[in-house]
Amino acid sequence: MSLIKLYGPGIPFALRILEHFKAELVTGKNMKLVSKIAHARPYIGEEADYEFVWKNVPKTLDILSLIEILDEKLVESEAKYSITTKVPEEDILIYNFDSPKVKGVAYTFFRIYGPSLSQAVNILNNEITDKIPGIQPSKGILLGKYDYVIEWLRIPSVSDIIGLLERIDSVLKETGVIYNVTTKSKLKLHTDPLDKNQEKPIMEIGAPSPSFTIETVSDDNK
Repeated sequence: MSLIKLYGPGIPFALRILEHFKAELVTGKNMKLVSKIAHARPYIGEEADYEFVWKNVPKTLDILSLIEILDEKLVESEAKYSITTKVPEEDILIYNFDSPKVKGVAYTFFRIYGPSLSQAVNILNNEITDKIPGIQPSKGILLGKYDYVIEWLRIPSVSDIIGLLERIDSVLKETGVIYNVTTKSKLKLHTDPLDKNQEKPIMEIGAPSPSFTIETVSDDNK
């Protein structure tokens, strides 16, 4: 299922838009997804406001198709939204730091709040990873807790991450999205690269663009 969380103002209008979209799926007007989504309905619970239940495990392109439609429709409201797609654990594209397959030094994960989430993802693909030294080409869109991830070739300093955020702010400014970021590593990250006494297993940096805060968390919060 894909869970949609709405952020106001504009939530009532956004819910009406989603209900209208549901009618399009039922009547077959939206052929792009009608054959792939089994149910669309309000979600009663804390983690979401609306849900789309897929007939089969969705592919990344299916998720992007849904996001593109949500961007187009929800832009009429003032509301922001996030999307979390839950699929069987073995199918989810997300980094497990205990896996031997994870060889990167550090990763910066993005949570993006649209609309226009699809435009933001395209910009991250085309404008970020090829133009910032020290990071790998994009790992692309994720399913689950985060929407996007960038892999670092080295342990990033606070200045590195600030530089990344400055670049992201400049290219996402016109999309209307807000975002936060979380940087994680299996190695040690430093609040101050010159002060070894400040080592923490995880450093998290995040806040809606364009401002940010820096905080350290304990192992219990991994």
